[in-house]
Amino acid sequence: MEPTAELVRSAVTATVPADDCDPATLWRLLAEPRWWSRWAPHIRRARPVDTAGDTPVVDGDRVRIDSVWPVHVTAAITCVEPPARWDFRVGLPLGHHLDASHEVLVAPTRVRVRMHLRGPLPRQAGAALLAAYRPVALLALHRLVALARDRA
Repeated sequence: MEPTAELVRSAVTATVPADDCDPATLWRLLAEPRWWSRWAPHIRRARPVDTAGDTPVVDGDRVRIDSVWPVHVTAAITCVEPPARWDFRVGLPLGHHLDASHEVLVAPTRVRVRMHLRGPLPRQAGAALLAAYRPVALLALHRLVALARDRA
């Protein structure tokens, strides 16, 4: 009998300083799908399925994300806490899913942006997928911060 893949809750976090950025600008760029392709290098286009694309996401929205590869996914927005955080869930093959949180973290002396991805995935495949995505997430967040600086 062939062993089954063990499922684990894999996770990865990427955080980037954004001290010289306006938090409201960061939030707008992070929460409005029309901007995602400008800062996320792996996204060719993101467009809401049921709403206009020029507003921030809200709970229950679905956003189709076309990647630079011949792949697209539909993200279900599962939680929005303006102007600080929004989350989505993306379905993956074989009934798996990936959850992601996108945050603007404001403290008295610091501003940061953070992305956290997690999901119950097969142990080796999940760890490899998330480890490979971390550099992409860091690049995306650095580009988000640069775009926010340019828009100030």
